[in-house]
Formats: sequence, C-alpha cells, structure tokens
Amino acid sequence: MSNGARHGLGAVVGLIATPVLAGTLMLGLERAVRYARTFELMSLERTAGLALLVAAAALVGLLAGSRLSPLASLIPGAAFSLHGLAWLLSPTIMLDIFGDLLPGPLNRGYLLLEPQGVGTLLGVALLVASFPPSRWRSGRTGPPPAVPPHAAMASQGAVPPLADPGRPDRPERPAMPFGPPPAGPPRSGPGQDTPPHPPHRAARHDDDDDEGPGEWTRIYGGR
Repeated sequence: MSNGARHGLGAVVGLIATPVLAGTLMLGLERAVRYARTFELMSLERTAGLALLVAAAALVGLLAGSRLSPLASLIPGAAFSLHGLAWLLSPTIMLDIFGDLLPGPLNRGYLLLEPQGVGTLLGVALLVASFPPSRWRSGRTGPPPAVPPHAAMASQGAVPPLADPGRPDRPERPAMPFGPPPAGPPRSGPGQDTPPHPPHRAARHDDDDDEGPGEWTRIYGGR
C-alpha cells in the first residue's frame, strides 16, 4: 500500500471513529453514574457502563497504534481538543448550544464528559500520539537491497590468494638458514653384507710370519 492510500484510509477511519468514540464515552459515563446512584451489584447499568468504557479505551488504543496512519488519531484528537478548549473558554455559550441538542442519555453523558475536561484530556492524548515521524513514513514493502559482492567478501574475512596453475597446490617448505644438513654414511645395499668381525686366524698367521722360522725348522735344516 502506498503512503497516500495509507493516509487516505487513516482519514476515513478518523472521521468514522470520532462520533463512535464520543457516543461510546457518553453512554458509558451515563450508565456508570446511574449505577453509582443505585449501587446495585447485578444491575444492567453497571454491566453496560463498564462494557462501553472498555470498548472506548480499546478504540483509543487502536487509533494511537503505529499500524494506522496518524490521521486516524489526529482527526478525533483535534475534534476533542478544540471542543474542550471551547468549553474552557466559554462554558455558558457551549451549554446554551449543546445543552439540549442530544437525546436524554447522550445529553446526560455529554454534560458529564465535557464540563469536567474528560474530552480535552482524551483529545490531547490522541494529538500527541499523532506526532511521531515514524507514523508518517511508510514502511518498507519490497525486499532488502542486495549487498555488493566486495562488501560481502569483506564481511567474511580476507580471501586466500589463488594458487599458481603451473605449480602443485602444496605448501612450500621454508628455506633452511644454514644450507642442507650433512649427508650420513652410505648405506650398503641388500646384497652386500659386511662381516661383523674380521678373521682372527689370518691375523695370527701374519704375526707368525713376522716372528721368523720356528724351532723345528731350525733343527732339521731350516735357516
């Protein structure tokens, strides 16, 4: 709904609600005063008066709500405020004009409503409820605006850089500060078995050769 249509509907609601609210308050007050004179607990005046006053309070709450246009509360608020101001400025003239204008129950309720300032109080409350600027602006009806791609990426954090297509997607090893480590001793293959101990007998024969000929060799013609 456009803002103009919303305010037009609010004006219609305000024009209809003004006489309805006034009549409900007049009848409710008249029934409540009649009950106060008789003090009958189960009387019809007590039940009807209470129901009418509750209905009037609910109607005031609906008119002051934020869902409706402020014109719905501005029109009855201005009507009640101006009428109450006229009563405050010249009560005699207002009594001569409106004293016998309405039928019996409504006339008695009117004389209870306006001379005591109840209508003025209600009108000022409705006027104040019409002042907030948020009630004059129309709400958003469409989808929320799209977020730019760069803003969405920035809100999610930094994007990792793309990998080079010519290099494998592996983390690079950090460079060693002092060069590669020294190589260990060469390992023998599976077919080359190193004997665990050197042959002791061969070493003993070598020692005998170094000592010279034995005793039997010297006796039987050796050197």
